[in-house]
Amino acid sequence: MNQLHQNLIVIFVMIFLTGCSPQSEKLVVECTDSEVPCIKIISGSDKVKAVRGTTSWNSFEADSDAPPQIVSYQEGNLEAKFNSEVEIQFSRKPNSFEVYLWNDEKREKVVPILENTFVADTSGTVIYEIKADWVEGYANYAFKINVD
Repeated sequence: MNQLHQNLIVIFVMIFLTGCSPQSEKLVVECTDSEVPCIKIISGSDKVKAVRGTTSWNSFEADSDAPPQIVSYQEGNLEAKFNSEVEIQFSRKPNSFEVYLWNDEKREKVVPILENTFVADTSGTVIYEIKADWVEGYANYAFKINVD
C-alpha cells in the first residue's frame, strides 16, 4: 500500500473516531471581549456561572427556553441564607441590566439592585433572570439559588 493510501486511511479513522466519541452537553467557554459577556453569581463562598439564554449580539441571534428550563444547564449549586446579599459579576460592564424573580411560568417581579447586589428574600429554590444591554446587543441569563 502506498503512502497516500495509508494517510487517507489514518485520516478516515481519526474522523470516524472523533464523530463517535462522547461529547459533553455542557460546553464551557471562557469569555473574551469579542464575545457575549459572561456573568458570575456569588453568594458567600459559592460561585456559579449564569446560563446564557436568548441573545442578540451584533449579527448573532439565538433564542432559548425560559429561565425555569435553562437553569438545568447551570453547573454547580448556589446556596444563600435568607436575606443575604448575592453579588452579580459581569465579565464586561453592561450599559444597563435588570434582574427578575421567576415562578414556574413567568416573571414574577423586578428585583431591586444596589451596586450589582440584591437580597435573597425568597425561600426555597429560586430562579432569577438577568437581562443586560451592551452597545453590541443584549443577552438574557438565568440562574437558580437555594435560599434557606
